[in-house]
Amino acid sequence: MTTAAYSITADQIADVIPVFYNSRRVPLFVGPPGIAKTAFTRVGATELASRFGEYVAVREMHLASMSEVDVRGYLVPNGNQAVFTKPEFWETVEKSPRGILFLDEFVQASHEVQKAVAPLILEGRIGEYVLPPGWSVMLAGNGLDDGAGANTLLSHIVNRVTIVKITAPDVEVWASWAATAQLPFELIAFAKYRPDVVFGSEVPAAADTPYCTPRSMHALGDIANHFPGGTRAMVDSKLGMALMNGAIGAGAASEVSALIRTAIKLPSYEDVVNNPSGTTVPSKPDASYAMIMLVAVRAKLEHAEAIMEYLQRFPPNFAVTGIVSLVRRDKQFVTSRRMHAWVMQNKELLAKFSKYITEAVAPK
Repeated sequence: MTTAAYSITADQIADVIPVFYNSRRVPLFVGPPGIAKTAFTRVGATELASRFGEYVAVREMHLASMSEVDVRGYLVPNGNQAVFTKPEFWETVEKSPRGILFLDEFVQASHEVQKAVAPLILEGRIGEYVLPPGWSVMLAGNGLDDGAGANTLLSHIVNRVTIVKITAPDVEVWASWAATAQLPFELIAFAKYRPDVVFGSEVPAAADTPYCTPRSMHALGDIANHFPGGTRAMVDSKLGMALMNGAIGAGAASEVSALIRTAIKLPSYEDVVNNPSGTTVPSKPDASYAMIMLVAVRAKLEHAEAIMEYLQRFPPNFAVTGIVSLVRRDKQFVTSRRMHAWVMQNKELLAKFSKYITEAVAPK
């Protein structure tokens, strides 16, 4: 596969989804495994839905584990002729007037499967079934050098798609997304503290070795949210640590558990609300990120002024993570007098987050 001279971060997928949806052209998002390509495609669909005022479905198909008949349907007799059965995914298409057919693991798919889905890419058609005007096809996969079992692409498909090279998402944007997705604050803080571990890990040589990526951190967050006692109980339990190791690998799990133990010693949310000017502001980076995310994920609108009084005591490049997370959770936080003042003082720092900061913070 040709290496692109330019690339976009995974979070920018959401920005280009409308371009491809409206143009009816087909993108192929190519990048390392686990960097949240699918997650930000869903974010893009949500933003499309807000524009149209109606739901935009996302139907995923994981092609690496499918055969051509899974995509195309089965050939069955029908009188004097043979016809293909209705594709399994078509039920979603029939239920939703708008949607994205997201063909994931396309590069890992066999050539037979690539051939089977080619009509969807070229004509929006599979057998006798034609995608409605409100549906668009989008592809994703891993590159040949990503160690994820990628195959070569058929030349007639390469010439009909737009190959978009994807790199790991922006750390700040991912952290804000993760807070919205209700991941434990300790995991978000770890991503901020050690982005090289979460966003820069290489695929291990051994195929059965877990490793840390945004996707596996998301999985760990889901597990932790349903583990009795959450992340803090996991680090004191052999079972919990076994699950953590199995999700993100032994090295990352050791570092995450250390940050969690640091977070246990931090002031509580109640301490911040009751005494924002006197509650300790941690000096070490790992503790700072943990404290900021602790506040951001638990924040209530009625505590907005106290929360902002506390957050603005952190260096701006630390505080921004929590502040953007607050706004993404609830835009009403921008009505805080202290937030308005902080935003006005840190416009340049917030420039890349302008889409998340509403006009409510602009000078009147």
